[in-house]
Amino acid sequence: KTSGSTIEFPGFLDAYADHDHTQTILPKLSEGDKLKITNITPSQHFTEPPARYTEASIVKTLEELGIGRPSTYATIISTLKKRAYVEMENKQFVPTDIADVINKFLTLYFTDYIDYQFTAKMEDELDDISRGDGNKEKLLDAFWTDLHGTVERVSKTVKRSDVSHEQLEEKCPECNKNLVLKLGRHGKFIG
Repeated sequence: KTSGSTIEFPGFLDAYADHDHTQTILPKLSEGDKLKITNITPSQHFTEPPARYTEASIVKTLEELGIGRPSTYATIISTLKKRAYVEMENKQFVPTDIADVINKFLTLYFTDYIDYQFTAKMEDELDDISRGDGNKEKLLDAFWTDLHGTVERVSKTVKRSDVSHEQLEEKCPECNKNLVLKLGRHGKFIG
């Protein structure tokens, strides 16, 4: 593996005789050329998780996904902080325990509504309505009917413990039942 470039025309580099630019210059290569191995340097690379979001990177991602508007980005970020869904560490968002539980709940039971395309499509439809091109009542009726049905179904079948408790493989030393990771008032604990 290598990286570098080839020079078609040296241009100003000829004027800098003392400048060593050969370190990053590759010889001209064509597809199918046989290469002679001169050195092998084994290295190990460990995969790393993606970098955490910063305020700038979350705005960039929202823009790329077509979610929100420049006037709403500050509100989105302040809501994440105000509701304690994230804490800031070294200018990066770190999700809190409550954010993990809410994410699990929404991912399991409200999949259609937390989809990036759903949000972007809804904003486009609302933009159409604001320009007079869409039917507000039809859009809101369809949205409310689906959402209300989902909320009714989830509220009757899902218990709080379904998303705030996670059974562990480890047994309790006293009662020999599986330990459970729970979310309490002061964060996660094992019970």
